Amino acid sequence: MKVTKNEREEANMNCLRFQKQEDAIGGIIAGINQAGDIAGKAELASSLQQEVEVLLSCRDYDQNSDDCTSCRFHANVRKRLAGLFIKARKLG
Repeated sequence: MKVTKNEREEANMNCLRFQKQEDAIGGIIAGINQAGDIAGKAELASSLQQEVEVLLSCRDYDQNSDDCTSCRFHANVRKRLAGLFIKARKLG
């Protein structure tokens, strides 16, 4: 599974916290995409989970803000994707 640049660009939001985390998350996702085996992907996926947790625990979250709900959606998708890599390593 690869996350494309276009998918990341679509996620741009008017939030400094999101933009800061997106830089870190983008680097981790690039590493996951380049990792040759599931063990390498899973190791990076653990880092990805930590980075998205920053977004999921945002104290400025506003359920009435489109930016916030979109950010939370993207963070949850990434957290679940990272979880799949981690589970795959345990199965393999």
